[in-house]
Amino acid sequence: MNLYKGMFKSYNINDLSDKAKEKAYSNWLASETYYPWGDDNEHTLKEFSRIFDVKVKSWSYDMNTYDYRIQDIAHDWKYEEVSGIRLAAYVWNNYSKYILKGKYYSTDLKYIDGKAINKSRHSKINQSLNGCNLTGYYTDDCILEPIIKCLHYKEMFNSYEDLIKDCLETFFQACQKEVENYYSYENFLEDAKCNEWEYDIYGNNFHLPNEFIETA
Repeated sequence: MNLYKGMFKSYNINDLSDKAKEKAYSNWLASETYYPWGDDNEHTLKEFSRIFDVKVKSWSYDMNTYDYRIQDIAHDWKYEEVSGIRLAAYVWNNYSKYILKGKYYSTDLKYIDGKAINKSRHSKINQSLNGCNLTGYYTDDCILEPIIKCLHYKEMFNSYEDLIKDCLETFFQACQKEVENYYSYENFLEDAKCNEWEYDIYGNNFHLPNEFIETA
């Protein structure tokens, strides 16, 4: 709790009653209309679509549900009936070079002649399918999860089309869950605490009137 000239008081989220916290949460939900990681998810989807030649006509997701429509899944149709281990071989031969990335190595930061020097590289030998290899964002691994299972023979798929559909389903499930978590009461409390947001005793955002100044 902070004291201000004129006896105005502000409260941190932990200082509020349960009812005031719920009021603060309700206000935050009404004002928090921009989901901050939507662009990252979209970049993952676009890069996946580019590599695997998939056209998603329309898509949406929120904290409660998700929806998408596939316009086309293009690939070498002579492999249309390929499934199981043969499908894993087909995917590996045609797409592994796009989704494999060498393990990242980096030296400690050093200063030479006043300049910061840090050497880094990706191994050409020790390569992995995991590690956000499409764009660097964690939903890369979500959308590639069925493909990784396919390549490791942990799950057998009846066709390339089924595999791609499973990738998109896994991706949008992850997006919906991520939004749900972001707008959850628990995440709000954590953000309010970390950002030191201030409230009045009723849970409304605190604003010090112009004619008053903060005092120590």
